[in-house]
Amino acid sequence: MCGFSAYFHFDSTEPFKALDLETSLQYIQHRGPDSNGIFVSDCGRCGLGHARLSIIDLAGGQQPLSNVSKDIHAIVNGELYDFERIRAELEQKGYSFKTKSDSEIVLPLYEEYGLSFLEHLRGEFAVCIFDSRRNRLIIARDRFGIKPLFYTIQNGTLLVASEMKAFIPMGLKAEWNVDCIMNGGELLGNKTCLKGVYKLPPAHYLVAQPNGFVEIRSYWDADYPEKDVKDTRSVEEMIQGVRERLLESIRLRLRADVPVGVYLSGGIDSSCVAGMATALLREKNPQAKIKAFTISFKDSKDHDESAIADRTAQFIDADFEKLELTESDLLENFEESVWHIEAPQINLNGVGKFMLSKLVRDRGYKVVLTGEGSDEHFAGYAFFLRDYLREPDNAGPEEFRVTDDERAGLSKSLLETLGKTATSTKQPKIDDYEELVKTNKAVNGITGYVFLSKVFSLTPKNFKPEVFQKYGQPNPAFTMVETIN
Repeated sequence: MCGFSAYFHFDSTEPFKALDLETSLQYIQHRGPDSNGIFVSDCGRCGLGHARLSIIDLAGGQQPLSNVSKDIHAIVNGELYDFERIRAELEQKGYSFKTKSDSEIVLPLYEEYGLSFLEHLRGEFAVCIFDSRRNRLIIARDRFGIKPLFYTIQNGTLLVASEMKAFIPMGLKAEWNVDCIMNGGELLGNKTCLKGVYKLPPAHYLVAQPNGFVEIRSYWDADYPEKDVKDTRSVEEMIQGVRERLLESIRLRLRADVPVGVYLSGGIDSSCVAGMATALLREKNPQAKIKAFTISFKDSKDHDESAIADRTAQFIDADFEKLELTESDLLENFEESVWHIEAPQINLNGVGKFMLSKLVRDRGYKVVLTGEGSDEHFAGYAFFLRDYLREPDNAGPEEFRVTDDERAGLSKSLLETLGKTATSTKQPKIDDYEELVKTNKAVNGITGYVFLSKVFSLTPKNFKPEVFQKYGQPNPAFTMVETIN
């Protein structure tokens, strides 16, 4: 995890003003404590600042990066996987490299392919490029938005940063975006809890021109097969395909010049990651042990899965460490966690992860593998299953097929198990019937998003009655629908 901040002045009759990148980086120094770097263009239009957390090429990977002719400059936050293959291909095309850093491939890829360079990047990243040849600034975010990237326009200048707080030394007068907070925009959409500050959407890039023109475009989208086209693979072939891709993904993420640990919750997802990572490490060193971390809740047996994590750690022979927390620990660290998360918190889950991250850092680990995203990819959340059961699955293997009556029975069972509130098909309140029809069409009549929007947004009890009088009743479900590209 690195961090960066940058500015790009639009045309003005006034001389370009140098903004305080040094203080801006101090606000996000926790993201990159190893070194800082700053570049300011000769004309003063653009400034790039980078706070580095060194993971690959510890001695030589300082940023900002510049190409050979010194007219294209870049800052990168994140990890670019399979970079050695891409680097070799670029070297065959005549490009040379100064370092062994994965981030350095961004510059020759951009020189070779222009804005299409993003199609060649694999990983979790936020990128900012100043192209003085074309006099433009480009920022881009990875396909799933794993790495954060914010932007705002203040006094004729585009500001870009890994965290919103980095804008304050560069001129942002922070003001709460109450409407966004009420409607879950900072969690469900691309707005933030600060007025005029936005998140660049996942899989998008932004191009800024000197005349003030700013364009945002998508460079990737998920490609799903037609739902009625039968998949000819067997179940075993599907399982093997997932296994091979998961192993490859973990292998690429283990590539680092620093120790790599793993979060082990005891669930299927993190246990799979920990087990596969251990197997891959032992291909090179049969005695290798992966460092595993978990949380234990002293006050709540219902939420404490550390015993399962302990058994898993013993099974794979991991170096296991448990962080024991109480409710008081969570409350005492709540404020600091919000400072880092930069969004309203609906529960204390983020505090626990924040405290675990501090333990990992104190133990000397900069990189951990996690099971994040597995429930979304593999239908781990039961409240999505009712939407899946609405229609027959004509594409899946025969052994997974169910009759219409069986689907109806499963849907009813889910409703009873989760409770009517959790899987309610009731739509949010809205006065305009045409807007309701449009929303239903936008999501093809599915209902899971309604529950999801309730779970990931503040409830009406969090607000005073005067707020509703001024801003109306919140509808976070519509925020989620409006965000769909």
